[in-house]
Amino acid sequence: MIKITTTNMDTFSVDMNQIFLNQVLDIVYLKPVDIALLIQLSSTLKANYNICMQDELNAHTSETIAFTVGEEVQNVRRKLKRLEDAGVIHRGKVKGLFEYGKVCIINPYLIKFGNTFPNHIVELFNPEPTSI
Repeated sequence: MIKITTTNMDTFSVDMNQIFLNQVLDIVYLKPVDIALLIQLSSTLKANYNICMQDELNAHTSETIAFTVGEEVQNVRRKLKRLEDAGVIHRGKVKGLFEYGKVCIINPYLIKFGNTFPNHIVELFNPEPTSI
């Protein structure tokens, strides 16, 4: 699990859940630039929700992420789509968090910023039960 510990505004440390990441990489091909974007996004998370934030009041959009990392919006959207397909992030409106609009949430099984997560956040990343 990636556990984020902030020491000041410029630096942060990340411990990654290597087992989970290896499982994701075995299932879906993620490029190193996708992982780099994930690490960049992990530096701006809202505690206990894992929402990628541009500041204390506003969630990141594809446009603000592109501006932050200095890339074209279309390239960032492509990378976010690969991360979403891999189950690493969720993008969309989330129950109880409508004030942020469409958000990007990082999988709390991979990156954890905070101690407790609401069930509706964790359930976004739990596999659907299958019927027999």
